[in-house]
Amino acid sequence: MKIIYNVKLVLALIMFASTFLSCKKSSSEMRNKVSVLEKKNKNDEKTILQTCSLKKLDTKISLLEDSDKGLYLFIKEKERSLEKTLNLENFNEVSSVKLQCNSDETFQVIFSEKLGNSYQNTIHHFRKSAHSIFNLNTIYIQISNRDKVTLLYTEIKPVKISNYNASIPMESEYKKIYTFSGFQENKTPSIDDFFQKIEVHKGEKNTLKNISNEFVLDFLLENIAIDKNNLSKYNNIAYYLEQSGLYTEAIYLLERIIKQYPNRTVAYINLGDSYWGVGSFEKAKKTYQTYVKQMQKKGKEVIIPKRVLERIVK
Repeated sequence: MKIIYNVKLVLALIMFASTFLSCKKSSSEMRNKVSVLEKKNKNDEKTILQTCSLKKLDTKISLLEDSDKGLYLFIKEKERSLEKTLNLENFNEVSSVKLQCNSDETFQVIFSEKLGNSYQNTIHHFRKSAHSIFNLNTIYIQISNRDKVTLLYTEIKPVKISNYNASIPMESEYKKIYTFSGFQENKTPSIDDFFQKIEVHKGEKNTLKNISNEFVLDFLLENIAIDKNNLSKYNNIAYYLEQSGLYTEAIYLLERIIKQYPNRTVAYINLGDSYWGVGSFEKAKKTYQTYVKQMQKKGKEVIIPKRVLERIVK
């Protein structure tokens, strides 16, 4: 009886030891798996540097960075998404990369460099093609130093976003949009040269689109503020854009003119026509009504264009 009891005790001890070792092994394996997973997650870490949205297109664009890919774009559209790594080898020394989304449903990738005593921004400008694909069509160069600021551009053969990597071969010379020197002499920047350029190219929709889009207009307004001396020329620039079918660009400029000079009567008819051109009929009617009221106040209601009165009651 005693022998049987001892045998049972030995068997119990063996089973306990086996279970203990098995649990210890499982625990060790689990720790190893967790360690590998933690290491993987650590390597997969990414930093979102910037995000902007094109609301009308239901598109979000992000600039990210991770240890493996470096800098890359992530474009999230309604029915598809895309990642594109940025190759910076063609640049001298990039100090920063930024995104900018615009109300005209375009976006830019901006590469900033310091070259000697000057700062240079290379701007890759994307807009959607007729086939609803983002293409890089235009590159801008913005150069600034203590005395001078310059904006250049060049048109390139369209690069689909799916083929984009930031490394773009030079295909043609850059053309000047605007330049000003004389900050150290306290000279005042003038809109005259740009106005003449718009006059020369009025009716040339593709050229005007490159030299007067939201990005370019922002650059101009930042360097040449609207004032009483250039108000008329800024208004005429907007008029030429509207007449060339660039309604969005005209709206962008005219809204800023009216915000600063709410009694600029002629700007209201140009803005109303531009709203009408993009199909914003209610906005157009309200703008026309303001135009009519200001014309009546000046005693000039007899010269109000017939189309304005007809559109208000439609």
